[in-house]
Amino acid sequence: MLKSIPLLDKINKAEIVKFGDFILKSGISTNIYFDFRILMSFPELLTRLAFTSVNLLEEILKDVDIVCGIPLGSIPFSSLISSISNKPMILVRDKPKEYGLNKSIEGNFKKGQKCLLIDDVCSTGTSIIEARDQLIEAGLIVEHVFVIMNRQIVKKCDMKLTLNLNFHSLFTQRYVAEYFFNNNTINKKQFDCIISDSDGGNFQKGMLIDHLEEKRLPFVTRAKLNDEKKLNKNVSKLFQIAHEKKTNLILAVDEISNTDSFLTLLNLVGPHIAALKLHCDMYAVDLFNAEIIKKIKKLSTCLKFLLIEDRKFSDIGNTVKGQFISGPYQFKNWVDAVTCHVVAGSKTVEILADMAQDTDIFCLLVSTLSSNPSYNKTIECKNLVKSNPNFCSGFISQERIMTDPTVIHVTPGVRSDAFCDSIDQKYNTPFNAVSFKFADFVVVGRGITQNSDPLATTIKYKNEAFSAYMSSIS
Repeated sequence: MLKSIPLLDKINKAEIVKFGDFILKSGISTNIYFDFRILMSFPELLTRLAFTSVNLLEEILKDVDIVCGIPLGSIPFSSLISSISNKPMILVRDKPKEYGLNKSIEGNFKKGQKCLLIDDVCSTGTSIIEARDQLIEAGLIVEHVFVIMNRQIVKKCDMKLTLNLNFHSLFTQRYVAEYFFNNNTINKKQFDCIISDSDGGNFQKGMLIDHLEEKRLPFVTRAKLNDEKKLNKNVSKLFQIAHEKKTNLILAVDEISNTDSFLTLLNLVGPHIAALKLHCDMYAVDLFNAEIIKKIKKLSTCLKFLLIEDRKFSDIGNTVKGQFISGPYQFKNWVDAVTCHVVAGSKTVEILADMAQDTDIFCLLVSTLSSNPSYNKTIECKNLVKSNPNFCSGFISQERIMTDPTVIHVTPGVRSDAFCDSIDQKYNTPFNAVSFKFADFVVVGRGITQNSDPLATTIKYKNEAFSAYMSSIS
């Protein structure tokens, strides 16, 4: 049974997205319908959508006093956003109750407060306009509206020019159509019908929240920006490698049964990878010794790829210190980057940063896992990257978390023949990982190491992932 699947796959599995012939409230006919009213019956999905939205809306939420949900579809979603962000919530009715207090706006608020308006789906925008007018009449300031799904019938620019509303959405109809078409959920005829519903001129690939509309930059530009900010040198080196070798592929080697075959593999594929991700605690100590480390380091220098130890440090300070500087591997002396969980709190990362300050080692924080949808430390990881950008240089993630071009997003679990294995590792294709999950670098392991022709396979993955990245900046 699949436990880790992308948000849109979960939305589809919950039958929130329906394909067929439908008539909307506005009278418009459509081939796709979004029934977010049933979202409350799927608490895990509701929670993930809300956390993702709060993360994307971070700057906007800092500037508002309250949030307002538009009944009915957005109420569970709005309530959770209110709870996560600690912003009071109100709701606005389409007409006052005919009994009790006859209120059209429920909840406590004060005139002059700034309000973020939230709905589930925007088609013509009529419900949003009506709600906005009621809130303004009650003395509230409404400058932003956020919806889960933008059908793209109403243009964002029209919202801004005619209503002075900044319009944001988590997904767009065309983005959803492209995602499902690329994942073989819908056929070409269905895709064309759905696209005909949308305003193609308003389409921007991916999530439409304002601060995620920034286009990706070429790796060489990102290296220069990193240098200008005087941040971690190895991060600049990684960007420069990606640019020069035209690769954003990271090879993961989780098993080593024979050192000679391992070194042969590195000599073979080294010219085509940006980094090698190791799991030293999974190797036999007598195989992975100081001599083999010395040879790997030499190869990484000659063939220009970084060494990332995927130790996922996550213990008390003294233990982490011992794991990093001593023990059988003495990571501080030879790795270029490490990975770290934040389950033990920020102190783990602070101790690692302190021990690495006389090196160029950087850290990738594990924000989400491809095998466990309930593990989500995005907010904690994001705060650490902001507070210590010279060491915490990016994320191991299943989605884009920050748009800062000096921050790295690495997505593991990538295979061209995407599937879920027997221990719940869900794989994504290189195209999906880069185009839809906004990965800067993709991690491929068994798809290469267990292939009969690892060189040809590596080149194939390299080309697919890098082409997807270049397409996203053009």
